[in-house]
Amino acid sequence: MDLQESNRLASVVMRAGLILLESGAEIYRVEDTMNRICLSFPGAAQPEAFVTRTGVMFSFKADERIITRVVRVQHYDTDLSKVDEINSLSRHASAMTLSQMERALDKIDAQKGYPWWVIALAGGFCSVGFGMMDGASLQGLVAAFGIGLIIWLVDGLLQKTFINGLLATLISGFLCTWLPMMVQEYLIPELDVGSAVVAAIALLVPGLAITNGIRDTISGDYLSGLAGTTEAFLVAIAIALGCLTAMMNTILVSAAGAFLAASMYSVFFDVRRWNIVWSGVIAGSASVAGSICRANGANEITCTFISGLVFAGLSEVFARICHTPVTTYLPSVLMPFVPGRLMLYLMGEIVQGRQSGAIGKLIEILSISGALALAILIMGTVFGLTSRIRAVMHRRKKLQEQD
Repeated sequence: MDLQESNRLASVVMRAGLILLESGAEIYRVEDTMNRICLSFPGAAQPEAFVTRTGVMFSFKADERIITRVVRVQHYDTDLSKVDEINSLSRHASAMTLSQMERALDKIDAQKGYPWWVIALAGGFCSVGFGMMDGASLQGLVAAFGIGLIIWLVDGLLQKTFINGLLATLISGFLCTWLPMMVQEYLIPELDVGSAVVAAIALLVPGLAITNGIRDTISGDYLSGLAGTTEAFLVAIAIALGCLTAMMNTILVSAAGAFLAASMYSVFFDVRRWNIVWSGVIAGSASVAGSICRANGANEITCTFISGLVFAGLSEVFARICHTPVTTYLPSVLMPFVPGRLMLYLMGEIVQGRQSGAIGKLIEILSISGALALAILIMGTVFGLTSRIRAVMHRRKKLQEQD
């Protein structure tokens, strides 16, 4: 085997391995197939394939020469038909020439998958199947079909963009929970949200990664097995975070409202540039903290106090980071937490002559206002003491340097 044929053989073997790896084959199968193809040609000996999830390394001996190839893998897909065809091709490689192998690989690599609409319909019917297994009603199955169709379309679209795969899975996980909730609220009130969510999430389960991880581990390739199971674990976390985010929908809406109110209110105070955005971020963070407290059963005064601690503390932090007075943020971020609705109720009680109700509302307003004031006072005192301590330590350090 001359040098030109050796290089052609190396290219054929590497291409077969890359197609397998990028199509979702197990690591041990990729290595075994590459070695089998290499040994099918006379003059090639001692093939060594080392494959990971991100790269392929291969070398073999030909007429006392060592031919080596290294390729990094950055693209992954799932096309098990290509895996099957290359696996079959490797078993008939001994009866083929290099030119025939190259043409066969060109043909396999050029194959297109199912059209997008077929895959989308399959996603919808797949959700229906899981819904039937979970005992969903007819309305639930119709909803599962539509939700599965949408999720598969969105996930496929996201996977084709430059968005990170885990982020795309997180967004799809969000839709798996949010869409059934919206369908129940606006279209089918009797929909079993739990069954619809289970039917939709099943589309995102990383079945291929789990299978390959287990099979690689069984075959003794513990590094690849660990990589596969880690990938499956991270995908599962992304799905769970997406679902959790959807279940926190009211919290997120409240946070978005606080962000919008505080950032736009800061315009009234002639706040400029990024400080407008930071005002919204501070208010949104405080709103999330208060909503979490409410979800855990805390009373309104406690929730307001926690929100006050968060926005007062973050205002102090951002003031030091951006080298601006803390009053750049505090007036704006305070406004979303002022008990304006209670003030309106107080006026209503007074107008209707309900003195006891008016007194109750007044006490509640004063309590919430006092909680906000106390939170601002505490955080201002803490950060003020911290600044003084740092100033004293800095002054002492200067005096020591002078001595």
